[in-house]
Amino acid sequence: MENDRDIPKPIRDALNFTIFVKNFIEFPRFKVIRKNIQQDANYLKQCNFEPDHHPICPIFRVGTILDLVETDREEQIQMLTLGGVIRVKIDWKCNLDKPLELCLPEYSFGRLDARFKEESFSQGFNFR
Repeated sequence: MENDRDIPKPIRDALNFTIFVKNFIEFPRFKVIRKNIQQDANYLKQCNFEPDHHPICPIFRVGTILDLVETDREEQIQMLTLGGVIRVKIDWKCNLDKPLELCLPEYSFGRLDARFKEESFSQGFNFR
């Protein structure tokens, strides 16, 4: 049973948790497959997505995503406490006839839930 009155504090260091996204596109008729993990294992072990420095890294730090979708620190704390819904969009804008290194995904993020300041009923991410 839901209990919206008993709200636990966010997990310490939750901002440093990471999310690893594997994605691919496939066109079997043309025998074309493109994956977002084309880098060597050493790069993947040390990278975290940053729009300016590591835009193709498929490892996303929760804190980085929050900074991209919500600039208000109070809203970020509310999202960590009560939950939120974030869109991860992966764009493959490329010519599949070109080499692999010219066909790389572009990541973008957006907040899909209502801001806590604007929504007074059923705040956060709820499920039944």
